Amino acid sequence: MPVLRSRTTTHGRNMAGARALWRATGMVDSDFGKPIVAIANSFTQFVPGHVHLRDMGSLVAGAVAEARERGTEIILVGVREAVAAELARQGDTTNLPIEVIHASEVVAMEEHTMAVKAKKDSSLMVGMRLVKEGRAQAFASAGNSGAVMAAALFGLGRIRGVERPALGSIYPASPNPCLIVDIGANADCKPEYLVQFATMG
Repeated sequence: MPVLRSRTTTHGRNMAGARALWRATGMVDSDFGKPIVAIANSFTQFVPGHVHLRDMGSLVAGAVAEARERGTEIILVGVREAVAAELARQGDTTNLPIEVIHASEVVAMEEHTMAVKAKKDSSLMVGMRLVKEGRAQAFASAGNSGAVMAAALFGLGRIRGVERPALGSIYPASPNPCLIVDIGANADCKPEYLVQFATMG
């Protein structure tokens, strides 16, 4: 039997982290000997945190539900016309604590991470500015995770004592969920970076 190219993501000492990600999505040890087929798309469903573009409407619906049920103040950042169209599908939102802030540019999933440097009026950069200015306490995005990381780095900077930013994700571990940091932002990690990831987590 030929050696599978996908072995590079499932075998060897350096792939322990990748195997942990695969196991978190439901794979078992016997699956690691089978072919892994990649389907080209603008997202990778097996990596936690990535959301398909068709689900963007549900994110606005979730924001509306949060505002209705808990009265949480929500700021939606994006191309105003597109956001308004999604809000219109949610019924009457006029009395909800939801503000729409226009961002004239978009960083697409397929764009390079550094696109945020050129697109200063992208929803990512506008959102980070809102946090920096104190108008928002947090920023969440279902878009290009590398670009989100870059926008946070340029817009907010690093935490003192942290040399590398990191991505985190909640894993449905048993009996209690756990936060994994880092889940792929850094390909080469020094021991001190791992300590910093643990501190942030």
